[in-house]
Amino acid sequence: MLLRTRMNGEDLGGQISSTTTLGLACARCHQDDLAATAGRDSVAGTGEAGRWQYVHHQAPEAPYTGTGECGVCHGPGGGSSPIDCGNCHGHGMTDSWAPTQGTGRISF
Repeated sequence: MLLRTRMNGEDLGGQISSTTTLGLACARCHQDDLAATAGRDSVAGTGEAGRWQYVHHQAPEAPYTGTGECGVCHGPGGGSSPIDCGNCHGHGMTDSWAPTQGTGRISF
């Protein structure tokens, strides 16, 4: 992928080789579940590095908040499994593929 190795003045912390490692770039501006929940029992999320439940569902500016339509993005059974970052995050992509959940936001 043609992405910078440094963002916001720091190294990414690894090589982005696919959409599944794209989170290294996200973490330069956004907190993954581990960072968001560290030491705070009242914050939901998985508490795992490289997982993004908090930023997508619980953060104050979260785009997808408890609408009961988890299966639109996560498939049958709802939110038990994370989805590939590449479904929504890529150059100029939107979440318009999920018509009932679409926000109209455009990715980087």
